[in-house]
Amino acid sequence: MSKLRVVYIISLVLVGVLLTLVFFLPMFGGAEEYTKVQGESLIRSDNGWILQFDILNYEGKGQSYTIALSIDGELSNLAVYIPNEQAFTYVKQINRDMTVDGVVNFSIYYESEDVPFKTATYYLR
Repeated sequence: MSKLRVVYIISLVLVGVLLTLVFFLPMFGGAEEYTKVQGESLIRSDNGWILQFDILNYEGKGQSYTIALSIDGELSNLAVYIPNEQAFTYVKQINRDMTVDGVVNFSIYYESEDVPFKTATYYLR
């Protein structure tokens, strides 16, 4: 067999292996580890507003989080532990007399980090 034919066959095998890895490895690879915030909503009620969201933990282990809520600059924190593959639903009633400027901020932090992975600001009217 000529050297050119051997190089050609080896290159075809390598291309086949690479294509197989590209298409099938994501299906059988390990699951991504992350935290997800979903169902974020601000609902108007008779007395004010209701802030609600879910934190889903897919980190591969139990994780502690800090939820920081600021209403017109007045800060309150809530520490919460969420087991792996579990969810926590945060619900906060914001009465009309709790806010003058109508600015509501929330941030979600991993317990040991200073930078939030999720932030949102609402302007209540």
